[in-house]
Amino acid sequence: MPSRFTRPTIYHAAQLLRRGYDTHGSLDGLMLKLGVEDAISGRYIQEKINSLIRFAYQNPDHETPDGRNILDAIVEEAVDTGSWVLGDEQFCRALERDGYSLAEADGRVVLRAMMPPTASLAAATDDVHALLDELGMQTAKGHLDQAIENHASGNWAAANAQLRSCMEDLFNEIARRLAPAEAAARASSESLRQLLAHICPPFFAADLGEWSTDGKNFVNGLFKRLHGHGSHPGLSEESDCTFRLHLVLVATRHFLRRTRDRLTQS
Repeated sequence: MPSRFTRPTIYHAAQLLRRGYDTHGSLDGLMLKLGVEDAISGRYIQEKINSLIRFAYQNPDHETPDGRNILDAIVEEAVDTGSWVLGDEQFCRALERDGYSLAEADGRVVLRAMMPPTASLAAATDDVHALLDELGMQTAKGHLDQAIENHASGNWAAANAQLRSCMEDLFNEIARRLAPAEAAARASSESLRQLLAHICPPFFAADLGEWSTDGKNFVNGLFKRLHGHGSHPGLSEESDCTFRLHLVLVATRHFLRRTRDRLTQS
């Protein structure tokens, strides 16, 4: 089973392990717990942490003695190091991008899913990047990567702007792929989205509420929701930016899959 977490989350978790297991004895105990003691080497603690991460990346399906995915276990063990992890903003943001949050319960820190297990944001992120590469949509991919980087750095307004640009470029490129002649005659992103609604067969499904003549539809609503209103510092802005990121990942994967299917059938 693939990991529930993306590489940024696993990377930041490893740094927390470095702080939580700051002696060779405690770190060696962790390696025994994870069942990787024979695969890990290093003279210094940081070298052992790096060796653990390399092993986990190279063996993503490795199971620990208690049946956990090795990458998931690294994150879970980092969470268990203590309440101080709640103050690590980069780790918390990385978790939120993957659809998880941290909370204190019964004197310990617990990991909580922000959505059902079937809605894996880690899987969605990997799938979106793979589809963008497969379809050669590098500009949209660049906007998405910049959005993720800005989200990780707490640059909410910049992340929001990149997310909207990602969606705009995505639909622009889809229109150019599915109807190149008609798309060449249209200049604006809005007109290209209208084209996608009227090609034969339509790309946007009217019966699913994705498009309508009155403008009250999912696609228009998506862009209204992604429209930025400047930077507003504070937790609410972080939460809003995270919501936008999740929304774009899910919507992008949905429409990229449809595009791939349409191009395959043509």
